[in-house]
Amino acid sequence: MGQMNHIWMDERLKAAQIPYSLQEVDPRYLNIIKNKEPMFKKETPFAFINAKDICKPKDLLEKNAYCLVKMSDVNFTCFKEAFLDPTARVKLSYEQNERFHSSIDRIEVFGGYLDGMSVDLSRNLNTTIGGRGTGKSTLLELIRYALDLEPKSSDSKKYFRELIKSNLGLDNGRVELDVTSYQRYGKKYKIIKRYGDPTVVQNIDGSISNLSVTDILPHVEIYGQNEIIELVANEEAKLNILNRFLPNQSDIIAEREDVIKQLKQNAIRLVDKMEMKDEISNKVSKLPILEEKVNFFKETGIADKLSTIEHLSTEEEYIKKSLEVITQHDVQYKEVDTPYTEEFAQKTPNSDKFKAVTEVISNFNLKLNELKDEYEKLVKETARKVESIHTEWKEIKHESDGEIRNTIKSLEGLNGKTGPEIALEYKETVGEIARINPMKSESKK
Repeated sequence: MGQMNHIWMDERLKAAQIPYSLQEVDPRYLNIIKNKEPMFKKETPFAFINAKDICKPKDLLEKNAYCLVKMSDVNFTCFKEAFLDPTARVKLSYEQNERFHSSIDRIEVFGGYLDGMSVDLSRNLNTTIGGRGTGKSTLLELIRYALDLEPKSSDSKKYFRELIKSNLGLDNGRVELDVTSYQRYGKKYKIIKRYGDPTVVQNIDGSISNLSVTDILPHVEIYGQNEIIELVANEEAKLNILNRFLPNQSDIIAEREDVIKQLKQNAIRLVDKMEMKDEISNKVSKLPILEEKVNFFKETGIADKLSTIEHLSTEEEYIKKSLEVITQHDVQYKEVDTPYTEEFAQKTPNSDKFKAVTEVISNFNLKLNELKDEYEKLVKETARKVESIHTEWKEIKHESDGEIRNTIKSLEGLNGKTGPEIALEYKETVGEIARINPMKSESKK
């Protein structure tokens, strides 16, 4: 600070300009910044601001060109008051915790009490204010209907269905929502719900999407007035709401879902071939959704950057599938018993013939066990050869690891998701496609 020491100790000093973020300030001045240096300690810490000179409009986009000041009104008096509490009311642009989230951007109603209503909504908080009977609850329930959600209690469900029928049923009405999906990297969709018909999800270009409402808005919740009253009286329901904010819940839920999935898979092994076919068909039906996700990565150029990951993920899934079909292959070698006892064979008038039959069957069982041993050795040897090829393939993959890491590091984030998160989702998506593709032929049998 040199010759400017007297300014830093002046009580009139309210703000100090720094070039970039606090983390980039010279370490020699950290104690002053933290208000811990005795010589410069102030009762009210001064604010740190960025105020780079603006030479052209584009300069305003740079983070070190501006800072954030919280004011109750836009005037100079409120501006000065903000600097009396700079810790809470003055922030550098670098200190923003930018949060991305899904949103309903526009609501249009065709038919019923709110026919012709078209409202653009804020991406943040929206409130609806009006007297009794002005349509507040109707608007909420129409949104609920468009999102394919229903109230939880039976009383609320009855009210909900009657309201929807009275508003949309008579006019064959519909509700349209323009939404932004955080799950799909900020992509916009139109949700169209016509009375009595399935919900339709449209892409921004008007084409029909294979994604469902759950795919684009997986965690949306709606609570009407009656539901809130019921929640207040239900201790378990209140605990369920609070549980959403407890740490590690996602891990516990994921673990539970994984266990449930394994239990379901074990149960599936007990059902007949028709149920197995239904399951396979269900998995194959997910391919259009997965392929649409891959198309998004292609359109944004992410697929080109992660082409090595795609090839390796697909190859690995096919090698794993090859090993799986060998190790899970099963042939039943069940020994044969004579339909008569040894005592019968000895006492019957034609005992010599039955003794001969017994000898033939014994020889059959002996040969059968020899075949069983050969079969088990064949399975093990085949699996070993596939594993050997897999090991050689892993060496090739290992040689590509450095290139993949560098690609992921260079991958820019998108709508709040980091490069590694995007790469992981892409890897999982193409891997899932590789796992499902071989099932297409099975579903046609």
